[in-house]
Amino acid sequence: MYFLKVFLLFLVVFNFPIPIVYNSAMLAFFIATIFYLSSPSKISNLLITFKSKFVVQLLAIFLILNIMGFIPGLIHLTLDFTIAKAYLLVLFLLLVSMYLYPILVVGVVPEKRFYFILKLLVSVFLIQSCVEIFAFVNPVVKGIVSFFQKDLVAEKDMGGIRALALTGNPFFDLAAGFGLIFIVFVFKITMNGEKEDYFSVKNSLFFIVLFVGSFFAGRTAFVGLGVALVLYFLSLGARLKKAISFIRLVLIVAGISYLLYNILLPSEIKEIVENQLLPFVFEAVYNYIDTGETSTKSGEILQQMYFPISWQTFLVGDGKYTGDDGGYYMHSDAGIMRNILFYGIFGLLFILFGHLFYFFKPLGRILPEMKRGISVANVNKLLFFLSLLLYTLALQYKGEVLLFMPIIQVLLFYICFSFLERAREV
Repeated sequence: MYFLKVFLLFLVVFNFPIPIVYNSAMLAFFIATIFYLSSPSKISNLLITFKSKFVVQLLAIFLILNIMGFIPGLIHLTLDFTIAKAYLLVLFLLLVSMYLYPILVVGVVPEKRFYFILKLLVSVFLIQSCVEIFAFVNPVVKGIVSFFQKDLVAEKDMGGIRALALTGNPFFDLAAGFGLIFIVFVFKITMNGEKEDYFSVKNSLFFIVLFVGSFFAGRTAFVGLGVALVLYFLSLGARLKKAISFIRLVLIVAGISYLLYNILLPSEIKEIVENQLLPFVFEAVYNYIDTGETSTKSGEILQQMYFPISWQTFLVGDGKYTGDDGGYYMHSDAGIMRNILFYGIFGLLFILFGHLFYFFKPLGRILPEMKRGISVANVNKLLFFLSLLLYTLALQYKGEVLLFMPIIQVLLFYICFSFLERAREV
């Protein structure tokens, strides 16, 4: 049953194209429907999920957002409704995620569902990392992965170092997902640190797999990794034990890297790693060595996507999401800028407050408990949710993430809903 849960979660989190059934989330929906039909008693749990206040309110936010997507085009008479497709996809994935939830927690008591869901989420990203690694070193696996990708995606492989994942968007979206999972992974080991050690050998190996997998997704994942490391050292626990455990992680990473690079890696793969993968992943480091500056091409392009606009555009937007050439309007795909150009500042504020909804109830549960008495667990939970909030807000500067990026919405739903269900606050 655990493998079925991981499989279903993988299908909805990464949502990649599948011939005949359209996409993997639809396949997950069909499999879940068969499960419910074969186990009618589980349908009551499904109804409980969809009747919960958190789910109803979250769906209301996304329904309002779908309606909002039509308003700027009507007000400005641009009739630009191209954002509607993206909003409908997010709503569909959230509905499927909610539909799957009772199956994912079958046999798990409510008090343990939060940590069980975190374990499942880490598991699917570990599997995705393995897919990327095998696709990188084996052309046959790469061909299989490409079969489940759109042609435009598969063509952007940058010489074999990208577009290696089974997902609809193996670039910014996947990198953002990896960054969030780094935070989840670190929180999970800090909560279990007293029992099994923080970066045990097993956890260190898992971290290495996730870390390597993030290479092929994009450097955005390193933002999440940075937040995760801050969370690790700020979280309460045995400080000395955590420091020693982190040093062990560094030594294990160094040892495995040396072993793989100098002994096990074939010469042709090593050449790709040296000349393409590492320069891409650590572009800022390479630039600093060569020029003394840490700038990257993507960072420079991002800065150009923020530019002066009129007060009218700032207040009410231009009602254009797609340019006349079919590309991004004003050739900017920066998250905050795109929201303002389309909606104006008030639309951006709605998106911001809608995103904060994910965190209102979890924080509303944690803070009153801390007033009654501060514990290690509550402080670490508070730091965890604040880390997720900080990370997702930071990503909005680069691209559209808040209430928009499918993988982030699915991950946040599972994390927040399972936490509230554990606390019986749904």
